Amino acid sequence: MPTKIQNTVVYGDPIDQAALKQIHTAAQHERVVHTVLMADHHKGYGVPIGGVVAYREAISPTGVGYDIGCGNMAVKLDLRNTMTREERIQIGRQIQSLISFGVGEKNLQRVWDDRLEGDWWQMPHLKGLRRTAEEQLGTVGGGNHYVDIFEDEDGYVWIGVHFGSRGLGHQIATHFLKEGGAAKGMDAEPLVFEEGHPLFNPYLESMKLAGVYATVGREWACHAIAEQVFAAEILDRVHNHHNYAWLEEHPRFGGEIYVVRKGATPAFDGQRGFIGASMGDDSYIVAGVANDEAAEALYSTVHGAGRVMSRTAARGKYDRRTGRQLQRGQISERAMADWLKERDVLLFGGDLDEAPQAYKRLDEVLVHHQNTIVIKHVLKPLIVLMAGKDVFDPYKD
Repeated sequence: MPTKIQNTVVYGDPIDQAALKQIHTAAQHERVVHTVLMADHHKGYGVPIGGVVAYREAISPTGVGYDIGCGNMAVKLDLRNTMTREERIQIGRQIQSLISFGVGEKNLQRVWDDRLEGDWWQMPHLKGLRRTAEEQLGTVGGGNHYVDIFEDEDGYVWIGVHFGSRGLGHQIATHFLKEGGAAKGMDAEPLVFEEGHPLFNPYLESMKLAGVYATVGREWACHAIAEQVFAAEILDRVHNHHNYAWLEEHPRFGGEIYVVRKGATPAFDGQRGFIGASMGDDSYIVAGVANDEAAEALYSTVHGAGRVMSRTAARGKYDRRTGRQLQRGQISERAMADWLKERDVLLFGGDLDEAPQAYKRLDEVLVHHQNTIVIKHVLKPLIVLMAGKDVFDPYKD
């Protein structure tokens, strides 16, 4: 069961006090009607990861964050897992040759979609971004973004991806935070645009573009792997943003409100979500339910397992210019390798800051939300693909 701390519904144990402080700062704005912290919460920029903030006739670019539209997509293939270890190695290499991982990388294949056409690109702050957006569409990037191959409880193969709007979303967020005069600092008061503010509608439309862009990218990656690597048909798909703002109807809180989720998955009654774990742990397909607790949680759930260790603590500190390690991390290469070997997971890329030991266990996290979601599928990881250890990703969520 959640606890209520200064009118914020808080899930999880232990409670991250730095994240709690951030959500309470966000709650001070006069347009805020309700706040929730998911069980995977941890400190973020301005608003904590796992933070859900509901506004009356207002929206927060800080709450949406830099990786606008970041989210997860999972697709089930008409294929049961019979892969040997050698076959999985070959499949991992095929995916690496198909999907571009890393910052500033371009897609090797031309990807575009009619949903991305329109007057969006005539907005002054977007006019110079289309070419870069076209080149990066469908790329995964670095940080905690990934492509995973899973097996479900019935032996079916699933493809799962996690990434967002790449440089396009990052530049949109940067523009509006600067133009809106956002205060600097991790614990600064979030920037809020009220309806009628000259930046409200331009931000809302730009956010929508970044959301469509992220959707198209994830769809392309899943379909390309299904068709070009597995030569398989897609039987089912689950897709959701977890860094976004939605205009939703919540009778408990007076009707129509903007719900800003930063690292939180929408989970209305029957709505499915793909919740990805750390490398080496099971991921889940879940669905929301309707009850008083779910309504109080703004029909939201976690987006992942949640960190227990900062990136620097896990990996150590490097001089990125020289590549020299300045501070030893708390996780060793051997410890991460042993974890993956025990679970028979093949890792391509990745680094110690994304090691399983740096994260909570997702099954334990989901227990805190057991009254508001049901588990539909358990996805066991077979292959995990991420950017290499030399990649720093400013676009990560």
